[in-house]
Amino acid sequence: MAIHRGIVYPGRFGPFGEGPITVSRLVDAQVLRQTLRQRTDLDIVWIVSGGVYNEIVKSLFRELDPKLFRRTSMRIKGNCYVGYRYDTRLNHDQGWIGCGPSNGHTGWRDRLPSRPVEPDPLRPSLAELLNEYQPGGPAETADLRKVRVLAEIVDDPWRRELPLHVTASALIVHPDTGRVLLRWHQRQQAWLQVGGHGDPGESDPLAIARREAAEETGLADLVPWPDEQLRHLVIVSVPAGQGEPAHEHADLRYFMATRTPEAARAENENAPLRWLSLADAYEATSEVNLRESLDRLERLLEPV
Repeated sequence: MAIHRGIVYPGRFGPFGEGPITVSRLVDAQVLRQTLRQRTDLDIVWIVSGGVYNEIVKSLFRELDPKLFRRTSMRIKGNCYVGYRYDTRLNHDQGWIGCGPSNGHTGWRDRLPSRPVEPDPLRPSLAELLNEYQPGGPAETADLRKVRVLAEIVDDPWRRELPLHVTASALIVHPDTGRVLLRWHQRQQAWLQVGGHGDPGESDPLAIARREAAEETGLADLVPWPDEQLRHLVIVSVPAGQGEPAHEHADLRYFMATRTPEAARAENENAPLRWLSLADAYEATSEVNLRESLDRLERLLEPV
């Protein structure tokens, strides 16, 4: 049995769309067949999609235990489908299997699952952060106004089902060389900074940005640079995909530094990383808003 949340459209010959395709790939996964052959005590095996795992299982809905789900994936027609198989006898030290990293590393992110980070009481709340932030021009002023309204009228502006919701990201820099680290985002088809959504219950933008950055790069020494200030606020459009309709991110962007650039490694083969000079990064990205972030970073860097 496979469970997924996605878009379904009615068709002449039955439902179609991303949802039915994903759930059919998961229910036909070879690992489910192998489990049924090996576990003669089971009559059914179930698997959930990555979206269901991240949004429902990790929120501990109905006391579901994320540690009892093992990540698996399969590559079909050039696409990588990710699911989490429920197994009460799971060895928690096992890494991922399937079409994960191709560099021989085990699935470090699965052995170290994303854990909600507690807000720092010494840092301002989201409302305080937005009220204190000084935008850098008319466009950012307009975006800031929209995000302030969102924070006022919604109990949790981080909820990803909202058509406009808050995210946090980090532009990682190696100060000694002035290089920045960009990640390929398959959905946007662009080289961008790292970062993303808060987990249920999280509300500290800086902590979320740092957690997401560490998970996506493997860098364990990331620190805000040159300080903890919010460096850029921008609303960006996100195309439909992965079971989600098109929507917008109100992205809160920080700068973070590492002293061990050689330790960076990609989260998976579909999200490669690149260390680039500021000039090369400016050329590599197609996003005007990231170029603005790069300009702001350049003004803080000493000549190297």
